[in-house]
Amino acid sequence: MTVSYFAYKFLGAAVTPPGLFFLLFLLLFLAIFRRGGQRKIASLGLCVTLAATLLSTPAVSGLLLSPLESTERSLPEAASKSLVLVLAGGINVDTAARVPYMESETLARFLEGLLLAGEHGWPLLYSGGYPEKANEEDIRKMVLAAADRLGRRAAVSVEGASRTTWENLSFVAPTIREAGVTDVILVTSAYHMPRSLYCASRLLSGVRIHPWPALRKSEPAAPSALDWVPSPGGLYNTSVAVREYVGLLAYRLFRH
Repeated sequence: MTVSYFAYKFLGAAVTPPGLFFLLFLLLFLAIFRRGGQRKIASLGLCVTLAATLLSTPAVSGLLLSPLESTERSLPEAASKSLVLVLAGGINVDTAARVPYMESETLARFLEGLLLAGEHGWPLLYSGGYPEKANEEDIRKMVLAAADRLGRRAAVSVEGASRTTWENLSFVAPTIREAGVTDVILVTSAYHMPRSLYCASRLLSGVRIHPWPALRKSEPAAPSALDWVPSPGGLYNTSVAVREYVGLLAYRLFRH
């Protein structure tokens, strides 16, 4: 990487959010500090601004995400009665046609699960709803239409009422037990896997759970110089990681 390319990317980050906001706050608190009189407030502001800047870098967001994304993939034995469980990650609604469609992350999870189910001849269960945007029937139609467009090679069923990870596992548990399933291949994003596995361990006791992370946000390689430049993606990934840690803590405190 050349110095000119790094400078180009750095300047681009400095004139667009969130880097622009951090730069403005940095200049503001530096000016207050140099004037004197309110140096404690200025020092605190500088520390907060620098911390927020670091948290918005891909390097720091990667460090936060990496422990969450360390779960290895596993599959059940061939003789077991298995089911692929895909946890949804969000939907959008086409305002013109008034029909829901999967967000990119949900689609990536679903495609991974569909390919896995088709390869091994397992049924697939999609779990996840969004009552504020679509009813259960609309969710069911959305999932089946997506499966057909992706070349469905597995039996697909839908649970379209759950809104949280805990509800995902809670709402599908009766279906899984009634079907006599012994092994569940759990498909979700890598960062979401620890919280999903915790919920599964509490709500699907007696059923063997096999994690199958669908995609990663963190990079296994060491951070490059550009990874220390603030970016919208870095800020978003940090918020994702923090949400997962808070979610894990909340479930352990309030879900027994």
